[in-house]
Amino acid sequence: MTQPQEPRPAFSERDQEDARTRLQDAVALHQSGRHGEAENLCRDVLAAVPDHPDALHFLGLLRFEQGDAEEAIAAIRRAIEIRPEFAGFHFNLGNILVDTDRLDEAIEAYRKAAALTPDNAVIHNNLGNALFDSERVADAIDTFRQAIAADPNFAAAHVNLGRALLEIGKSQDAAVAFVRAIDLDGGLAAAQIGLGECRQVQGDFDAAEACFRRALEIAPDTVEALHYLLSMGRIGADDPFALSLQRLLDHTELSPKDRIAIHFALGKAYDDRDDFDRAFTHFESGNQLKYSETPYDLAEIEDLVARSRVVFTADFFAQRRALGDPSTVPVFIVGMPRSGTTLVEQIIASHADVRGAGELSIVSHIADRLPELAKTDAAYPEGVAGLGSKDVAELAGAYLDHLGDLDGAKRVTDKMPDNFRWLGLIALLFPHARIVHCRRHPLDNALSCYFQLFKREHAYAYDLAALGVYYRAYHDLMAHWREVLPVPIHDLVYEDLIADQEGVSRRLIEFCGLDWDPRCLDYYKQEREIRTASFWQARQPIYARSVGRWRHYTAHIDPLRTAFGDLIDR
Repeated sequence: MTQPQEPRPAFSERDQEDARTRLQDAVALHQSGRHGEAENLCRDVLAAVPDHPDALHFLGLLRFEQGDAEEAIAAIRRAIEIRPEFAGFHFNLGNILVDTDRLDEAIEAYRKAAALTPDNAVIHNNLGNALFDSERVADAIDTFRQAIAADPNFAAAHVNLGRALLEIGKSQDAAVAFVRAIDLDGGLAAAQIGLGECRQVQGDFDAAEACFRRALEIAPDTVEALHYLLSMGRIGADDPFALSLQRLLDHTELSPKDRIAIHFALGKAYDDRDDFDRAFTHFESGNQLKYSETPYDLAEIEDLVARSRVVFTADFFAQRRALGDPSTVPVFIVGMPRSGTTLVEQIIASHADVRGAGELSIVSHIADRLPELAKTDAAYPEGVAGLGSKDVAELAGAYLDHLGDLDGAKRVTDKMPDNFRWLGLIALLFPHARIVHCRRHPLDNALSCYFQLFKREHAYAYDLAALGVYYRAYHDLMAHWREVLPVPIHDLVYEDLIADQEGVSRRLIEFCGLDWDPRCLDYYKQEREIRTASFWQARQPIYARSVGRWRHYTAHIDPLRTAFGDLIDR
């Protein structure tokens, strides 16, 4: 039962008119840069009319500008309580909540605003951005399309739709959205960058370069475009564009995100010209900034390894021989990031009977949501022990459904490297699957991670000591899987592939249960989208310059050597 509310005091028409006049004066003061006076006048209004919704809303905006997000949110929420039917209050609350990384609350606020004004394209666009940032990409796509339906000429919404479509691997559709944005507004650097990303994924590097350079013509200090060009090796460290990046580092107004991207880009440029000490200086600076934003809790991976060893034993699988889907379609390519998984998938997917699905998150999704999906009381890995035949069949079926129409493919590759964490679950669901484990010299592998600015995840990779500990945990877990899994694991060593491409490739295809296809040697000629950080390398013939790369950085990698211990002698 709700408590009766205190009656609000009645204010005279004169009070209300005086409040309106003072608020207009406050807005004028704010527009002229006299923020403190504007806020004082706003507070005077609230002293006379405490429940004035417009004054509460404007005070909230003023406090947010002054860095007091909590008071801002409280003031605008109070305005909403008084006048819930005004969409602008909900919209601005959403904007502030996004800025303070409270995405779920922001989404709720935007949705209320959108319900009140369903034809407002800007509200739908901001809601789509919040959904995208919270990794609800499918919902974001629908919302961006609503924004475009409300205003077909809203160029920014087309850009955002393109970003979301690219995120789910639909680069052709994304390119259409970016081209439409460019047609509407040729001065949008973001649209050129997005189109360049599409061309990268599709393997058209000349077209990608042209897009990135066009973005720089529009906005010369666009860090993202400079980063892409340097990462592609299309400009050198002494190029005017690269030099402008170096100058940008002196600008204190740079966001941390841009500063991080500049350091990684310059690290790549100096590495390309064999200036290794200067390269490492930039990589180290970028990594330190990134790690300060997203530190990694090493206890998480160490705990997973310890618990997986307890749950997944040889007896565990022996007692469950009858469970699992009989499908031989899945081929899981696992390992550390930057261990050659993209290259290996490109080789396998060049076979006429194989479809490369790229990095799928479905297995980690099943593991993370095991109690909900399988209705068990325990999380992964302990919850796997309680799965019955029906549970296993449903989870395996969900994975196969996610693969979609096989279109005649006998095998489908899933090259999510992190699936090494869930191989116990994979072996239970698919006892006839193939598992390819990509290995690389530990120091080369670790440094390649350290030198890569990943789009998502891999927070451990931004600190050498953490990276070393994580690598050891991965190594130990893979050793356990080799001992207990009933599913065969094919170890493919990157250095062996470089030394004997045909021999290693033939053994790989044979392991997958397929006849040899000579196109697997010409993997770099195959037209398929590659969305991982290795998009460029997987489009090139085999090259050896990444082998032994760590030797150039021996003076800087003591934390790795300490963490690895005897691993680097094996």
